[in-house]
Amino acid sequence: MASNLSDADREQIAVARTAALAQAEEAFGKLDINNDGEVDREEIMALASQGMGLPEQANEAAKEKKIKEFLDSFDTDGDGKIQKSEWLAFFGQLFDSVIEAGLSQ
Repeated sequence: MASNLSDADREQIAVARTAALAQAEEAFGKLDINNDGEVDREEIMALASQGMGLPEQANEAAKEKKIKEFLDSFDTDGDGKIQKSEWLAFFGQLFDSVIEAGLSQ
C-alpha cells in the first residue's frame, strides 16, 4: 500500500477489505452445499443444474470445460477442490490489486 496514506485512509481500506472478504466468505457458503469447507465438482454441477452460472443451452462438454476453468481459477493446490482459504486468498489478492491500481493513478 502506498506510504503516503493517512492512518484514517489505511483504516478505511482495512475495513473495506474485511467487508469484502466477509461477502466472499458468504458466497463461498452458498457454493459449499454440504458445508465441508470445500467446493468440489459435484457441488458446482448441482448449482449448474439449478440454472446457476452456466448457460442452459450449453452442452455437457461445454459445461465440463466451464466447471474446470472455474475450479482451476481458485484451486491453487491442484486437488480439484476449492478450500475456503483458497477462495478467500483469491478475493483478498483481487481486493489488494484493485486498491493498488487505484492508488497508483
